[in-house]
Amino acid sequence: FLVGAEIDYKHFDKKSLKQSGWLSLTATVTPFVLGAGAGWYYYNSDLCNVELVNRYGFMIYMGTAISITAFPMLARILQENDLINSKLGIISLVSASIQDVASWIMMAFLLAALKGEGWVGGVITFVGAFVFIAGCFLILKPLLKLLENSVQRAGRMTGNHFAIILITVLVCAVITDKLGLYCVFGGFFSGLVMPRNALFQKELHGKLRDIVMIFFLPMFFTFSGLNTDLTKIANLEILGPFVVIML
Repeated sequence: FLVGAEIDYKHFDKKSLKQSGWLSLTATVTPFVLGAGAGWYYYNSDLCNVELVNRYGFMIYMGTAISITAFPMLARILQENDLINSKLGIISLVSASIQDVASWIMMAFLLAALKGEGWVGGVITFVGAFVFIAGCFLILKPLLKLLENSVQRAGRMTGNHFAIILITVLVCAVITDKLGLYCVFGGFFSGLVMPRNALFQKELHGKLRDIVMIFFLPMFFTFSGLNTDLTKIANLEILGPFVVIML
């Protein structure tokens, strides 16, 4: 959310968007092909339950999983190094967002097929992604303009203003999570449509930045660590594929 709120629209031009599109395409296709190749090779290994998925389904899963970007990490690295509003930062973030949305949509189609839901899940994610993004810019952004005007009149961001912002972020995160797009995108796009007024931005970052950087970011890694079981890598049949996939 903070990363999205920091991006300066002045850096969005036709050339940058075109470069982001090409970067996104190559950054998706290359790991997808390599991941699918690994899926084909390791189909009959301990990595896959052949009773639940066929070889092609496993190949698509592996390709899609490996082509998904660590979007929150990329955003944080750019933010930490003051590159958010550089040309490199803008191209990287826009590319990664396109790449990840496309990859999560592919994953939704695949999981829906594996669960026997046909293409329903994938279609919901695909259509929902466009509806959500359009809603953010066509409905939410004008409504937040009213909030900006209220902050301007008050000369500061009150508790009520801040509560509205937090509720907005959480609702957007829940919507994208339910759509199968990952909650991070809800936060990112809600940040993109936040007012760019100097007072609004100063108040917003003053209230959020420290608690996010000092508390929430470490907790994100802690939660990821708690949900990761490295003991299975000790299995020699898993260790080989692990090394190959990492490479």
